[in-house]
Amino acid sequence: MSKSYTISKNLYGSLTNNIETANLTLGDQLINDSIRAICAMKDWSFLEKVRTLTTVANTQGVNLPFDCDQVFEKYQ
Repeated sequence: MSKSYTISKNLYGSLTNNIETANLTLGDQLINDSIRAICAMKDWSFLEKVRTLTTVANTQGVNLPFDCDQVFEKYQ
C-alpha cells in the first residue's frame, strides 16, 4: 500500500521515537534522497513527458520547459 509523504514522515518520527523538528527534517532529507536514488536506478516511464515544440527555420535554439532534463528527438 502506498503511503503519502506526510504519513511516511510521521512514521519516521514514530520509528525513531523522536518527533522533534530537527529529526523530522533529517527524515525528510533521507526520504527525498531515497526517492531520488530509486528514480535514478533506471529509465522509469512515469518520469517521461511527451512535448511538442514548434521550430522555425534558421533558429539557433529553443527554450525548453522548466522540467526538462534530457531531450530525445523523435522522428515521425
